[in-house]
Amino acid sequence: NYRDSKTAMPGEIVIYQWDVPERSGPGPNDSACLSWIYYSTVDRVKDLYSGLVGPLKVCRKGTLDSNGRRKGVSKEFALLFLVFDENQSWYLEENVNSYIQGDWNRSQQQDEEFMESNKMHAINGKVYANLPGLEMCEGDWVNWYLLGMGQEIDVHTVHFHAETFIYRNGKSYRADVADLFPGTFEMVEMQVGNPGTWLLHCHVADHIHAGMETLFTILPHQDSEHCNYNVFKITAETSEEVTGDPSVEEPAEASEEKISHDIILFGSRLDH
Repeated sequence: NYRDSKTAMPGEIVIYQWDVPERSGPGPNDSACLSWIYYSTVDRVKDLYSGLVGPLKVCRKGTLDSNGRRKGVSKEFALLFLVFDENQSWYLEENVNSYIQGDWNRSQQQDEEFMESNKMHAINGKVYANLPGLEMCEGDWVNWYLLGMGQEIDVHTVHFHAETFIYRNGKSYRADVADLFPGTFEMVEMQVGNPGTWLLHCHVADHIHAGMETLFTILPHQDSEHCNYNVFKITAETSEEVTGDPSVEEPAEASEEKISHDIILFGSRLDH
């Protein structure tokens, strides 16, 4: 119960242990894993816009291996699409004192242009394609955990260039744009097949103009230095999946020794 949760004081480590009910996991028609999120309730607004937010995933029993990694998937990425309103950050005055020269008073913080300049249209806190680590290999099965938070401005259409994904909710369908709203979280599955560096962005015009965009790179499978593991291949049995037939199946399970299980969370690479 979050009402009984202990507050973590500066420099203190607090361990939370949750009982995850079955209702929090995937339903019979969902993907094997679902996206959720964690955030602070000390000050929901200031904590969120200061960056205290992150991804969680809840998976169907039997989906994860003994190390908590997804079976049968090559890469997992979590992406938070959020207009960070730094006017409401704990660090606003610290930033003002550090970077603004000359006289300054609190009334200037209500200046319209100043307030607008502090609204960062970001993916994982990064703007204008500065998010590192979105790298995968041709043929990889990739899970994307897409997270939406914020307020009325945070209606986002997440567009992947060059690739399509599978979204499962009752029926499965193929698309290249996913809709996000504040407090909504989606998980989509993708088998990447077009080597190159491609754009991933919010399709809302003023959001992409303000920097809500990044790049993801698909390396050719001949790149033995980075793609030195077996990847899932489309077989005759799964060929319907490529055409967008809704009767798609989960990717076949593969041995963990042969699969790269890098999971990219908020731009940091965690190598297992």
